[in-house]
Amino acid sequence: MASQRHGLWRSQEFQTLLQQRRTDTLTDMFKILTCGVISLLLLAPVATAQPVQAIDSESKLASLLCRNPTEQATNELLNRNPQLVNVTLWHSLLDCASSAQRQGSVASAIEIYKLTLRVAEQLKKPELLASTYYYLGRTYSLITDFENSIQAYETSRKLFEQAGIKSSLIYVLSDLGALYLAAEDFDKAANYYRIMGYGSLAA
Repeated sequence: MASQRHGLWRSQEFQTLLQQRRTDTLTDMFKILTCGVISLLLLAPVATAQPVQAIDSESKLASLLCRNPTEQATNELLNRNPQLVNVTLWHSLLDCASSAQRQGSVASAIEIYKLTLRVAEQLKKPELLASTYYYLGRTYSLITDFENSIQAYETSRKLFEQAGIKSSLIYVLSDLGALYLAAEDFDKAANYYRIMGYGSLAA
């Protein structure tokens, strides 16, 4: 009888120890899971706050600007990287617009030229503004948007005249004459051809 009680006691002791181990194991697992959750919560803001790729050259900035040439997106990039807003960036943007145009995306080219205008304005260089308006006017003419094309060319003409750059002005005058002729505004077309020394247009 004593032996049975001893065996029973041992069995109960074993069950108690087993239950205690299970409790300890569950407690440890809970601690591990809690630590894991806390770690994820602490690391999440760090992950979302990963720094964007550094923009260390005009070509990289131009590439990012050309991907989304909307005014809001580009103004933010330009404001964050004032040290890269220079003539090199202006040239890079012109190349980007020209590339878009060659690929048949005239609408994208127009938006990039408008962006390039803002860069030229920041640089306060009339000759860059005049050249950009010239390219913009030429691009508008590709889609027979004569109104916007003529407006851009006329702005280019005025800026080249103010800057006294006659070597570039001749191309603007020539294109303006052709545009007014295409738009059937013969008086203005004749006027520009006379300025260039071609005399009057034949009837």
